[in-house]
Amino acid sequence: MIYRILVLLMLSCLTFNASAAKKEPLKVYTNVGGDFTLTDFNGIPLSLSDFRGKVVLLTFGYTHCPDVCPTIMLNLQRLMKQLGKEAEKVQVLFLTVDPERDDFDRLKAYMEYF
Repeated sequence: MIYRILVLLMLSCLTFNASAAKKEPLKVYTNVGGDFTLTDFNGIPLSLSDFRGKVVLLTFGYTHCPDVCPTIMLNLQRLMKQLGKEAEKVQVLFLTVDPERDDFDRLKAYMEYF
């Protein structure tokens, strides 16, 4: 499932870049993937369907990541600032790939930084 999401995310990025270059509207695919439920850093279960109507940007990483993960998060933070009021229509989700070290407190501190 994770690989399917990553592939879809990469394809979306490629589609976005191609569409942006041609000034065409971004295609939205609604018939791929499926709902899932995870627990946020407050211990509250959240489902993908909780963000219906928003663009969900899903990224994977871990809090001990020295360079790539913080760079991605900073770029997403910059993107959200550039979107201004439109950022209300976007939800960024960070999924840890190191749940043994990334406990709720560590994830909360990490996400609050960004």
